[in-house]
Amino acid sequence: YKVKASPMPNTPNSAMNPTSKRAMCSTHIQERSPPVLLPDKHIKISESLLGLAALVLESLSETLSFDALVASLSAKFETPEWPAFHNAESVCLALCFLHSIGLVDVADDGALFRCV
Repeated sequence: YKVKASPMPNTPNSAMNPTSKRAMCSTHIQERSPPVLLPDKHIKISESLLGLAALVLESLSETLSFDALVASLSAKFETPEWPAFHNAESVCLALCFLHSIGLVDVADDGALFRCV
């Protein structure tokens, strides 16, 4: 991120402190494309976070730790049933989505379980 400093406009406080400056941030351009939440005509459901969330929910038929969940999902990736590959970051984003809509929760010991 690049930050540019610009002088503050004439305000009552700027007269008291003539060196006051306001920080302005420029937008940061990502070098890689972020995971896609929703599928469209160019993205397969297996490549989207929404599709991954469905696979995560299906895999949480029993209480699992995050590492066990990622290990069980890794065996399903790049197969004829699920032709896309997702890393642990994508699984975490899918879990955040499922937690935000109340379908997955975390136990006190850190295990993940379905709320439905």
